[in-house]
Amino acid sequence: GRADHLLLMHRVVLAVALSGLALFAGCTSECTLIGCSSGISVSGAAGDARVCLDDVCETFGGIGRVPGPFARFDDVHEGFAKHILTVGDVRYEGPIAFTKMLPNGAGCGPRCYQAAFVLDSGSLRPI
Repeated sequence: GRADHLLLMHRVVLAVALSGLALFAGCTSECTLIGCSSGISVSGAAGDARVCLDDVCETFGGIGRVPGPFARFDDVHEGFAKHILTVGDVRYEGPIAFTKMLPNGAGCGPRCYQAAFVLDSGSLRPI
């Protein structure tokens, strides 16, 4: 009678609560909407300097980026690779370490690759 009905109701409430908990537990985190661009920042360079990575050239953009002006290059990858980097008349030839950036956390896009240099006394050096 009534005791069986109450037991059944408790089981239904418990099953609904557990399924809701399982659904919530499966949702580990939400991704934020921070964007990023692949490229190279060069501190000490003028904001309108022309930057070339191998045969692809860009003009600095993105005023206010840290550590300095930023040139966007989409076709770069994580890790060390030998490149030729020129900023104005200054040339660097050697390995450039691009670091993978995940501004919204692991498992969330976008993914971009960035490297940083400093232009000092007529030479470029990675930082």
